[in-house]
This record gives sequence, structure tokens and C-alpha cells, in this order.
Amino acid sequence: MQPMERYFYPPRRRGILFHSALLLVLFAGSTFSLARATDTPIGDPFWISLAGFAGLALPIPILLYRLYGLLRGRYVISASQVRLMWGLREEVIPMLDINWVQAETDLIAPLHLPLLRWPGAVTGRRRYDRRRRVEFLAATTRNLVIVETSRVAYAISPEDPQAFLEAFRHVTEIGTLSQVPGSSVHPVRLIGSAWHNRSVRWMISAAFTLAAALALWIVLVVRPQPGVSLQLAGTGRQVTSAQLYLLPVLNGAYFLVDLFLGLFFFRRPETTSLAYLLWASSILASLLLGLAALLLLNSAPG
Repeated sequence: MQPMERYFYPPRRRGILFHSALLLVLFAGSTFSLARATDTPIGDPFWISLAGFAGLALPIPILLYRLYGLLRGRYVISASQVRLMWGLREEVIPMLDINWVQAETDLIAPLHLPLLRWPGAVTGRRRYDRRRRVEFLAATTRNLVIVETSRVAYAISPEDPQAFLEAFRHVTEIGTLSQVPGSSVHPVRLIGSAWHNRSVRWMISAAFTLAAALALWIVLVVRPQPGVSLQLAGTGRQVTSAQLYLLPVLNGAYFLVDLFLGLFFFRRPETTSLAYLLWASSILASLLLGLAALLLLNSAPG
């Protein structure tokens, strides 16, 4: 820890409650829709339940990451730098690169807030003026503090804005004798660095190819028929399981979860092996579900 280092945190309670409640609703709704689909013969109710599952499940990863960003969010002031952290995003700004730090209320022109925002998640970029943009790493739209550099301004929301401003003012009055290099970590860059690894690229490509092949195979081989469960294309054989179409859906969901969790673990050397394990399990899941589908099709009555 650097000398004179002080930590400031965003207000979290409201955001945690909002994310937790919404995630609970989405988890319950998607689970109910999936359970309903497994008990419904192929037809309009089945596809409606499946669409409901997809619509309710897709926002869950976004909300989980926004909640992770809020829980990891912190703003650190030391003698030589200001460090802003939010989720996988991290910005290290040398003191000598900062033009000024002030409350949003002291700005001449109002800030344009991110379009997609909710309690605990005010993130994104907006145009600040003709030359610069502002990046939000905040939990609320009120009591923001602006940290401006020559390239970009950062809007943050320390729980005690006045204490943050006073700590920054105190550090600048003392001054710094050392110039530390700045750094910037973006989630997109983390994904790009992982993709440049040959082993990662091969495993993700294999997992995606197998998941897509399973979905395409079931769509081409099996077709829904009115009044019955499923029927093999070109034959009169009926498949006894009306939920065969759920296999590629569940496999696709499993692939996406493994993909993002693997990228999350891959960024740290000590957890890289977990990332490879997750991607390998996605490949194995596609093979096992493909075998299960093959057994179901072979056991269908002729």
C-alpha cells in the first residue's frame, strides 16, 4: 500500500437492493418459463414459454456484471496517483495528468447522463464537450465528482464527496516528487488479450462450433408436428420427448456462462486453469448432450 493512500467507496445499499430484487425476479421467471416448457407439448405454448425463458434469462449476465462492478467500485487517492476501479474497469491517473477535480454542481454546463442507467449502475460514456468525453463510474446521478484530464473526464460518486475533494486537495498541496505511469484496463481489451492466446482461441472456437452443430442438427433432423410431440424429418417416427428442442437451448446457455466466466478467470494467472476447465466442460457438455439426443432419436417408436 502506498503512503497516504485513502479509499473512498460509492453508495451501495440502494444499488445492491435493486440488483438483488431484479435478479430474484428474473431467476424465478426464467426458471418458471423453462419448467413450463419442459411440461408443454410442441406448439405455440411451448414456443411462448421458450421465448419467455430467453427474454428473462438474457439480462441476468448484464445485471450480475453491473452488481459486480458496484461491489468492486472504489476510488483511491495516493500521493502520486488517483485510481478508479469499477468491475473489470480500472484507470490509474498520475497526479500530474489531472487538470482539476471538482463537484458536478460547480460545472458551468450540465452533464449528459448515460442513457442506460439504474440505481447502482451509472456507467458509460457521453460527450463532455467538443474535445473531450466523460466516462461514468458511478452508483448514483447525484453528488458526482468530476476528475478531468486532458483526454477524458471521469464522473464518480464517492459516498462522501466533500471528503474526497478535501483528500485530493490535501495531496496536491503536499505535492509529489515521483511521476508514476498511468494505465487503463478495459473489459474489451481483456477479451482481446485472451483471444490472442492460441489455446484459448481453439477451445472457445471448438465449444462454439459444437454448440452450434448440436442446435443445427436437431433443427434439421427433428420437426414439430401439430397434435404430437416431435417427428423425425422424412419419416413417420415420433420422438417421445417433447423437450428435445430444449437441449440446444440449455447447451447454448451453458456455453455462454462458461465463456464469460472463463474470460473472467483467465485475466489472473492464479485462476487461468479454472478458465481452461470451464471451456473444456463446455466442449464436453455439447458432446454429452449430443449423445443424449442421439439416444432419444434412436429409441423413438417407428
